[in-house]
Amino acid sequence: MHRISPLALLASLSLILSLGAPALADNPPGWYSRQFSGAYEKHGRHSPKWDDSARTAVRYAQIVWSRPNAWLDDAEDQAYAAAAEARRKGCTDPLIDYIHMRFGFEIGLVATSAVQDRCNQIADEMEKAGYPGYDKAVASLYAAYATRLRDAGEEGLKKAQNDLERGEESVAEAFGDADIPQEQVTSLLADEDAAARRLKADWKPQFERACLALETNHPKSSLPLLAKGVFSTYYAWDGRGVNYSDKVTNEQWALFEERLKTAEETLEAAWKADSGNSEIAARMISVELGQGRGRDRMELWFKRAMEADPNNDFACCSKLTYLLPRWHGNDDEALAFAQECLEGDNWKARIPFILDDYYQYESSKDMAPREVPLYNQIGVWEQIQSLYDLYLKVCPLSNRDRSRYAYLACLSGHWSMAATQLQILGDHVWPSQFNGKFDEMRKKIPALPKSG
Repeated sequence: MHRISPLALLASLSLILSLGAPALADNPPGWYSRQFSGAYEKHGRHSPKWDDSARTAVRYAQIVWSRPNAWLDDAEDQAYAAAAEARRKGCTDPLIDYIHMRFGFEIGLVATSAVQDRCNQIADEMEKAGYPGYDKAVASLYAAYATRLRDAGEEGLKKAQNDLERGEESVAEAFGDADIPQEQVTSLLADEDAAARRLKADWKPQFERACLALETNHPKSSLPLLAKGVFSTYYAWDGRGVNYSDKVTNEQWALFEERLKTAEETLEAAWKADSGNSEIAARMISVELGQGRGRDRMELWFKRAMEADPNNDFACCSKLTYLLPRWHGNDDEALAFAQECLEGDNWKARIPFILDDYYQYESSKDMAPREVPLYNQIGVWEQIQSLYDLYLKVCPLSNRDRSRYAYLACLSGHWSMAATQLQILGDHVWPSQFNGKFDEMRKKIPALPKSG
């Protein structure tokens, strides 16, 4: 099993330190500023009582949402804390409420049952205040998805369908913005698909209407073709369903093949128009995952994606999925690739965490307890420990990652290590990273003496 050598550890550490982590002063320009900071200034509910806290919440949220491949420092915690402070001071602005709800839910401090009703109210208030389409879209789609997470009965289903319809209308409005970044187009499509799939809704008509707005505002760009290719890929998998292959019907296979063919043709046209676009190449890996024409084809698109953007973690995640035993590879091939990602030292894009993704997949296969639990097997814990120790030396404020490290230490029986991480976290632990077992595990963790 692979372990990081001391020399490699030092070399990696020097590289990361040279990159630096983003500070609050890094205010993303353009579209992001208009959607968040600018939107709050123009449409927000202001008062000297809470404006400083509200602006801090928006700035930190803006940093998180504008750098999908970058560091996870404590910006999420800071956004949540500042939004909570603004609300305590009387702030009722819907954007601040959304930041508080969204990050609170991700941290594990806001219950799923509270998300749907709050998102409904937030979307209503955003509409009244005149917030941009993107802000309204994410709130409505999040509400639809969260409702079905808790299976809220017929009334909840009706609300979720209304949320989805409203979200889809707001997606069309967001796509009408000529400056919307490519990564936010694909992000909205992912959110829309997640909500539609949860509700088993056909979202093709709504997508086609939204895509017209993209074509109008990006007539000479590959973006509309990329969006169509991404949609067609999601739509193909929606048609196939999530069952294993022996449970997929002939009708579902036919839909799958037909829609993947559309995705293939559209993304190849996009690549022909814009052969330096890493995202287009990465999305073709998902097409090949379904078509299964051969590993060489997947490797071709993976190479194109990484040559265009070495920070494309989506391409790496897609390749790992392709190499898993349930698709087109085996455990040895998947693990070898995960170790390559670790050795590549691209910490800025978090690509070494593909190794953690692989072990998450391995642990999810366990239908019965192993004789030796996965994270206790020879070499596995050492790899996980090396991964997190190195990253947290450089990003010590990443409370999400430190919380997961503590959880993995619990799973592997390293209770003293878990205690150390929880002591560092203090009040900033993310219960969501403990897979619903935080209270149970915390009781088993030995108390450490307080420093000083």
